[in-house]
Amino acid sequence: MSTEATIWAWKQRVPSSQKIVLLSMADRAGEDFRCWPSVRRLCLDTSLSERTVQQAVCDLEKSGLIRRDLRTGRATVYYLIGVQRRESTPADSAPPQKLPPANAAGTPADSAPHPRKCCTQNLKENLTRTNQGGESAQARYTPPHTSASAQSGKSSKKAKPQNPASETKQPYGDFGNVLLTAEEYERLVQDYGEQEAKAAINFLDLHLGARTGKDPYKSHNLAMRKWVFQKLAEDRHRLGIKSSLKLQAQGATSGKDFFERMEEAEWAVAEAEVAARNALLNATSEGRLSS
Repeated sequence: MSTEATIWAWKQRVPSSQKIVLLSMADRAGEDFRCWPSVRRLCLDTSLSERTVQQAVCDLEKSGLIRRDLRTGRATVYYLIGVQRRESTPADSAPPQKLPPANAAGTPADSAPHPRKCCTQNLKENLTRTNQGGESAQARYTPPHTSASAQSGKSSKKAKPQNPASETKQPYGDFGNVLLTAEEYERLVQDYGEQEAKAAINFLDLHLGARTGKDPYKSHNLAMRKWVFQKLAEDRHRLGIKSSLKLQAQGATSGKDFFERMEEAEWAVAEAEVAARNALLNATSEGRLSS
């Protein structure tokens, strides 16, 4: 990539399609301001069609901004015309400076004592001093790295408490997709009854088995309480309405009477579904669903 070529391409006043093709060429140009990308490569860089890229290349050549070198059986070489090289700075033309020899006299800092050695020496002197009672400070001092836990090389991390058996989730359902603890299952049976709890578990078990990918629920207990039991109630209610209305429609005396009764049945089912959804929203807003 040549910085001079990119700056030069940005300064050219050409249509947008030509400029983006010219920028792609400048981005791939070397120090000699030439490149050889294929038409397909230019299309991928510019997101333009092949016909638009070819037309832009022809227009750039007519404008004198590029020159093509067509080679049979080989990639076409594009030369960027008019790119100016960066002028040399005074530092580039300055003569090389002479460095002092390696065995030159050292600076005052070279003869200064090493700070680590000084600190170590002072620490040893302080540790060997005796206190007023005659006890050696070195005897009283115990480095932190000489503790029993450090010598054994084992960290004193607290072991994670293991979950009791009552908090361990177990699989439920015919396919074992529903995970509940023993306490959660007992609470479901206590709140909804054993038959209703098993029906909800089987429903969620089939629902999870039919899905693909990651389990969307963090807690199957909360999922059943929030929508599975309500879904089962809606289905039973809808099924009961349909069955009763179909029996009523069967007693029609004419074809017109039959279709009128069926239409009434469909409206009744729709109204029942709306009522059930409103009841679910009201129960959620009032906080009746347990979390």
